[in-house]
Amino acid sequence: MANGAEHRLLTVASRSSVELPLSAVLADGAIEVYPQVESKGLLFLQFQGGRVIITAGKYIGLIPLTPNISVEVRPKLPVSNLAHILDHARASLGSVALDRVYELGGDQGSTILEFLLSNLLSALREVQARGYLKTYVRRSEAGLPRGRILVGQTVKSLWSRGERHRVATEAFEQTVDVSPNRAIKQALECAMVALRRAMPESPVLKRANRFFVEFPRTVTNFRNSDLVACAELLRSRSLPASRDYYYRPLEIATLILSRASVSLEHTGGNVELETFVLDFEDVFERYLRRTLQLRAPDPFVVKDGNGDGARPLYDDRPEPPAHPDIVVKHAQWPPLIVDAKYKNKPDRADVNQVVTYAACYRTNTVILAYPAKGPTQTGMKLRGTINGVRVFGYGFDLAAENLLDEEEKFANAITGVVPAPAVEEMAA
Repeated sequence: MANGAEHRLLTVASRSSVELPLSAVLADGAIEVYPQVESKGLLFLQFQGGRVIITAGKYIGLIPLTPNISVEVRPKLPVSNLAHILDHARASLGSVALDRVYELGGDQGSTILEFLLSNLLSALREVQARGYLKTYVRRSEAGLPRGRILVGQTVKSLWSRGERHRVATEAFEQTVDVSPNRAIKQALECAMVALRRAMPESPVLKRANRFFVEFPRTVTNFRNSDLVACAELLRSRSLPASRDYYYRPLEIATLILSRASVSLEHTGGNVELETFVLDFEDVFERYLRRTLQLRAPDPFVVKDGNGDGARPLYDDRPEPPAHPDIVVKHAQWPPLIVDAKYKNKPDRADVNQVVTYAACYRTNTVILAYPAKGPTQTGMKLRGTINGVRVFGYGFDLAAENLLDEEEKFANAITGVVPAPAVEEMAA
């Protein structure tokens, strides 16, 4: 660590603050905070007197603040299965230039697989820079002399048949066709195939394809024995010191091939990867929208108000657009507008926003969805009516023991809120 100081880990909930003495972020009289921390909005710093106030933004994860201080930003409310939520939302894990250790555990969903593949590509940059692992193999052939002449084999196999113009030789040649390289190449290919199905728009795929194309062509197909050989190599740490950079890509490759996963909720363990950062406000919105898209019954159609569900905010001009998070359409009913708010409780500004959406979309039903503090705060509640517009709130329990049941309740509640006249007309 810098200056020989012990590394310090701070823990804070998103959108919350923690204070430190100013001396904690100083080195030789200068502030040594990493510039990308504030430029990317990962953390915000305010200096007051002899103290610094560190405020977490919308990102969660382990964020390096200085060479000696890291800040672990956790979701403001408990989350029971972050990997499931990320897979459901089709979200990607960002990363910063700081390693941490992870526990093994859980299923290897598409988000974790993408994260592992991204880490593998980062590790392979050093392999490309410092050289691929090679070994010497024995080559025996009959023909022009090359290497050591095998007198006994020459007499027995060649001269005895009258082929006195030929000799048997033996030479040792270097090759990259070794178990670690075959495993890494196979992990690249398997991860790319899986991600093309699950996350075809992932930017990691383009990078992975470039690495795969540049991989030495002399590396042959993966063999069943390669995984065992790689596991033994990782256990024994028997590579030459000049090739110790191979352990990281090899370990990640074996994780991918064995379909192992890592826990995103707990720190500690023995698998070293880049630290992840995640815009959980965006994930929460995408998770709720994707849940409705998968679970809303026909003839409901769920659209993204930031995409195919958008429309102009004003009636007499095309700009600016209205961007509700979720638009739930039905052929015979006015649309339902759902706006996701990753906060303890929606405020007056949130109500004003969805009432504006109600006027824009010609509907009388809007819903503010937010994380519930616990099971007693879940479900649909009418907050009030404004000039005929019903404003509902829905508390979603991200810490539910069974998230699948929670998703089903959410979809049923949203699609169950319809204008009363429309229900009567359908019954008639």
